[in-house]
Amino acid sequence: YLKEALTTGLVTILDLSEVTDILPNAKNGYTLKIKVINTSGVTVANKEIDCKKLFLCAGSMGTTQLLVKCKGNGSLPDLNSEIGMNWGNNGNLMTGRNSIGAATGVSQSTIPTSGVDNWEDALNPFFAEISPLPMKLEAWTTLYLVINKLKKTGNFYYDKATNTVKLN
Repeated sequence: YLKEALTTGLVTILDLSEVTDILPNAKNGYTLKIKVINTSGVTVANKEIDCKKLFLCAGSMGTTQLLVKCKGNGSLPDLNSEIGMNWGNNGNLMTGRNSIGAATGVSQSTIPTSGVDNWEDALNPFFAEISPLPMKLEAWTTLYLVINKLKKTGNFYYDKATNTVKLN
């Protein structure tokens, strides 16, 4: 999709660039403060870019951290008060198991072949799906997706003293 977006002439991709702040501007858009880094992560320049529309795609943690920072430092004060609150993973854990001596088969799909329902366990509730690993060769491996009930979430907060976002 990036290749298609670039062909429109309406998209510019800036690698080795990190947005450090977002501010509303007088043109009904945003001004992005950007730190340009080298491949070692060392800042080599700072710049600003204006845009009419902004789509944040820095991943769950990166986007949340940036929005919490912008709310905390006052650059985007009207953001929802829930931003950064009750953050956590979705409870999923995936792992693989080699089963030497028990062939898994060459022709497989990722559709789960069986499951373990342990939701009623008061201490450690979970549901596990057992799935093949499609590789078109005998891999001797099965995938396990375990879904558990997330017991604890964290909250991102802005530390004015250090101008950083932290998670507690």
